[in-house]
Amino acid sequence: DFVAQAKFNSGKHVLNYLSKTLAISDMALTVSYPLYTQAEQYTKSVQMFLPWSKTNYKPPVQSNRNTLLLWAHIDNRIDFDLIEYLLESHPDFIFHFVGPISKNQSACVEKLQSNFINLKIVGPSSLEDLSLEKYFAAIIPYRSNVADIEAVENYILKEVNSMDFVYLRFIMK
Repeated sequence: DFVAQAKFNSGKHVLNYLSKTLAISDMALTVSYPLYTQAEQYTKSVQMFLPWSKTNYKPPVQSNRNTLLLWAHIDNRIDFDLIEYLLESHPDFIFHFVGPISKNQSACVEKLQSNFINLKIVGPSSLEDLSLEKYFAAIIPYRSNVADIEAVENYILKEVNSMDFVYLRFIMK
């Protein structure tokens, strides 16, 4: 799956098996663009496979909703500089943080909450227990170049793609 997740020997053993498997395969189906790029190094028969929704995507109906959802484990993968920029540049949007906050990020979250009235900490909750009608978008503001983020994004896309709101991914350059 993800060579970056292999801790032993920097994942070289996983990459070795991946390259051998791809070399003898008729087709490689990948579920993210980084995996596509990786597989392309070993075979020319690569296709994207994005089975995230049982229904076709349809754009959400225009509404007056102004609340964005961040549903995640709020930890060191979150790009807090980006969050601060979004909170500051969009005071008309309300941002809900839903999920556990890691101890090493709690001070950062508390600082943001004290500086921005448009940030609401909801706490951990399953998607099924949230009232999703109030959200117009889900955001995943992860830092760039963090290896395990692609897997997390794919899971969240699978969960939210059939709902009536937009998924936004921001990357600050």
